[in-house]
Amino acid sequence: MIPNRPQPPQTGKTAALANAAVLFTGEELFRGIFLLEGPVAEKLTYFDDIKDQLSLLDGSLEKERADFADTIVANVKAISPEYFDQLQAEVGSDDFVRIENVIETGADLIYQAVLRSPKYARLYNQAAAIASTIDTTQYHDFESAADINNYVKDVGSKVSNRPDVKTPEQLVGLVLAVLVAAAVWDVVAVVNYGVIANAAAVAVVWAAVYAKVWFWPKKAGLGSNSPVLPIEREKLVLEIAQNL
Repeated sequence: MIPNRPQPPQTGKTAALANAAVLFTGEELFRGIFLLEGPVAEKLTYFDDIKDQLSLLDGSLEKERADFADTIVANVKAISPEYFDQLQAEVGSDDFVRIENVIETGADLIYQAVLRSPKYARLYNQAAAIASTIDTTQYHDFESAADINNYVKDVGSKVSNRPDVKTPEQLVGLVLAVLVAAAVWDVVAVVNYGVIANAAAVAVVWAAVYAKVWFWPKKAGLGSNSPVLPIEREKLVLEIAQNL
């Protein structure tokens, strides 16, 4: 601030935005929006269903989730050291387009961060092989909740039946990567959790959030014409602008 320079008066709105910029660091915003960790996640009711399911994770799955989050954060910092500062600035801007763009940038960075990790790159490649065996035409471009529910159940079954999947940690990683490979970004928005009844249930629900946040409509190779996609995208951007 330049000494003695008069400052414009702050309205309640501008004061709130200024406070938002210092209430949460860029890393806290990233962990909350993309990884559903910490106080930022608590302010996003958009993800209430998935947060309820996360509370059911047992110790081994919760540890894997935490390890995954820490790996992603470290790799994003290495790939783009300025991104967290950019995220903090754009979230505090109250500009929907800027918020959408910075979330999209984060989506790309997460993808790069996954491939930067030997462990998760291996799981991603395994999952891509699984995804290639699924005939996605039977899900009608994922335009209905039933289509997405059926896909999630089928993914869970295929992953659970893999002979090389021995541990819950592998299960979580594989289901995450299958959903990413298929680009069903909106699965959490309409999935009926009650219909998922197999060993991959909690892992599928947890992993789905990444597909939802990463793949905006123009990124999704499947279901990109579905009217639910831009509506869900706008809901998330609006809540970020209003609550953070």
